[in-house]
Amino acid sequence: MKLCIGFLFQNEADWLKLHLPVWCAADIDGLVAVDGGSSDDSADVARSFGATITERPFDWNFAAQGNALIEACERAGYDAMLRLDPDEVMFPESINLIRCALVDWPKLSLPRFNFVRDRYHYAPDWYPDHQQRAWWLKRGVRYPAHLRVHEVPEGIPALRFNNAHIYHYGWIKDADVLGQKSVKYAQVQGRDVIYQGGGEYPSYKPFPFDIQPQDPAEIGARAPVG
Repeated sequence: MKLCIGFLFQNEADWLKLHLPVWCAADIDGLVAVDGGSSDDSADVARSFGATITERPFDWNFAAQGNALIEACERAGYDAMLRLDPDEVMFPESINLIRCALVDWPKLSLPRFNFVRDRYHYAPDWYPDHQQRAWWLKRGVRYPAHLRVHEVPEGIPALRFNNAHIYHYGWIKDADVLGQKSVKYAQVQGRDVIYQGGGEYPSYKPFPFDIQPQDPAEIGARAPVG
């Protein structure tokens, strides 16, 4: 089975420089990406790791962008894909478990930790936040056109595979920055929302240090982010 990691990006060079080395330490056959119109060196970073890149200007239609990624993976000749975002990482051994699981099941839903404020705390009210992220290609899996944010790909039933976690760091940014981004998401969904400022993070608690290193300067396969 030829397995690729597929990802979308637009001005995500900092995350890609940090996470691509971890992704590529796993037993994968390649990288496929869709560039939404970067003005930084994201594309150069991705290509330096051998990624095949398709350009599609991002129009805030997440489903269409995701489907463009699936189609790019299929054109590249892969049998299965694992979709990750630039601000997400998985331990290489977890990706290897996904490869093995895909032999027997065509689609996997994976639990995700959402880190809040920093790399040491996560939002327990979101966990396990299952995400359908790994599936066989050329089996009709697509994101439904009527959904525009937080899409669930349709086409094959998914197995909840709890042995491989996604680590999501998008919420470690400033709360006001994320609040403005949430307003845009709401508008895409047809809701008229005005951000008043003073954003608060969800509840959070310490992440187990036996899973993630305490030293924020430690970068590598056992340290998802610094």
